[in-house]
Amino acid sequence: MDHGGEDRISCLPDELLHAILARLGSPSSAVRTGVLSRRWRHLWAPLPELVLGGYPLDAPLPPPPLAAFLDAVDGALAACAAPTLELLYISPPPGVDYGRAGGGVPAGRLEPWLRFASERVVGTVLLLVPPPPDAAAGRGEAAVLDLPACEGATTFDLSLEGDWRLRPSPAGVFRVLTDLRILSCRIEASELAALVSTQCPCLTDLTLTSVALENVSDLSIRSDSLRSLSFSVRNTQRLEIVAPRLEKLSVSGTIPEARISAPKLAEVEWPHTFYNPQRHQFDDVGRRLRVLELGLNASLMQRFDEVDELKLAMFIPQGIAAYQKFLNETNNLPKCKILTVSSGWVTMAWYPA
Repeated sequence: MDHGGEDRISCLPDELLHAILARLGSPSSAVRTGVLSRRWRHLWAPLPELVLGGYPLDAPLPPPPLAAFLDAVDGALAACAAPTLELLYISPPPGVDYGRAGGGVPAGRLEPWLRFASERVVGTVLLLVPPPPDAAAGRGEAAVLDLPACEGATTFDLSLEGDWRLRPSPAGVFRVLTDLRILSCRIEASELAALVSTQCPCLTDLTLTSVALENVSDLSIRSDSLRSLSFSVRNTQRLEIVAPRLEKLSVSGTIPEARISAPKLAEVEWPHTFYNPQRHQFDDVGRRLRVLELGLNASLMQRFDEVDELKLAMFIPQGIAAYQKFLNETNNLPKCKILTVSSGWVTMAWYPA
């Protein structure tokens, strides 16, 4: 300390103090330095990463009520002075208190967070959306959450709790987005198709998990940039994928019909999906794969002559006719270097010479 009572670190220029905070390795730790003195209170605001929510498992304090967390997020976004952010992470702390029955977060409280992301983030958006109020769910309706286009984001990870209906903006483009992950929501088939096929021109990795179309519908995904697709979308009547650069495909759930055009396809995961060669067509797809992983229906492997790594989950059905069908499907294996056969109890692997 000098004679005036000011510590020498606090006397350093802002540029040096920002460098110190950046080296803490945790934006939340940088925010907590505000308790040191008034000089440090808002020094975190220009930092290029903003992490709001979550806390160490050994945190001494209980999780805050939901209202306090929402207020803290609103305050931090309002105080953020960085013109652009490389990372925006918002997630309610584990065990957060949602209060009385029927409690939740209205869409109007969350949409400013998404607008902030669309205006500021030039890197990664990781957003876990709390559940909506139960009033709409009691009427069988999903709360609607509008998703604006984030022109600067390269990664967008959106996880929704509860019954949300996601409504992407029809205007605007995710110009540089390469990685999109959406977990648990309802969405119109036409809106999902437009989001992937026209609004994300640079998209390479797409993950759709526990997503449901609003109505039983056909869905068409057309992308010249897509290389990896993990697809778990309920209410899909017919799936069309046209992706000339697609290399990895994982499809879960029951889809009555599918047409896949992907000449560079090299890895296929079809773990629990019904497969019928008359209804599920692989057009412009080669006869050789790097990886093929199959579950309930092994007949898809007849579509390929050679597979570097073949993974089969053995589900032997009951009844003579079903058992004979299973034997016919697995009688002629494609040529493979590694064969892995698993059941509910045992996994066996062969590495032919």
